[in-house]
Amino acid sequence: MRQATTTHLRPLRSLDLKTDPKWAFAPIAVLSRWERGTTSYSQARRCAEAFGLPFVRWPLTTVNEETLGLRKEELGRLRAEEPGRL
Repeated sequence: MRQATTTHLRPLRSLDLKTDPKWAFAPIAVLSRWERGTTSYSQARRCAEAFGLPFVRWPLTTVNEETLGLRKEELGRLRAEEPGRL
């Protein structure tokens, strides 16, 4: 992305959220998978609370789980420790 594209952008402020609450659920660009997962989780949770909806989240699936060489107990422990998991 060219710098000219982003020079007019600024960080969101509390006033922005008070003026237009939809900013709380706006897409956010991040650099890492961890940031994306954490941000998506946080936004989805706040959105459900704001609209009085249940929050349901499935664990991440692992591609080709058999080749990981993990026992079911180990895989279950990894899923239980997944960031943002209830």
